[in-house]
Amino acid sequence: MKSVTDCKNTVLVVDDEARIVELTRLALEPQGYTVIGALNGGDALELYADHHPDLAFAILDYMLPDMLGDELLERLMAIDDTVRCIAASGCCVDEIAESFLTGTATFIPKPFGVETLMEHIAEVAVAPTS
Repeated sequence: MKSVTDCKNTVLVVDDEARIVELTRLALEPQGYTVIGALNGGDALELYADHHPDLAFAILDYMLPDMLGDELLERLMAIDDTVRCIAASGCCVDEIAESFLTGTATFIPKPFGVETLMEHIAEVAVAPTS
């Protein structure tokens, strides 16, 4: 049985800190992923609309300059309700984690290491889609 990561290798990383996007790219590219990045929700929506058929999953920061992560996830789901997502944040962890509880989403508190990120990727890769 193939997981989503067996057939798709592009990841959308959304974070308002460019260095976080770049560090995530450096962590994922050696694992065989291609990373596309956005620094805000509006850009993420455009990239997702253009690339969602090829995306394995998205990593979303919760606190973005133009919208919160749960709003972004809702808008991504309006484009494709099978979106797989890892939400990330360094604040209000319990409250934010609850807002991302969908069948195809998981939550990772910041800061996180590569090993923890890969565990969450494995979790979201096998999540059943809608």
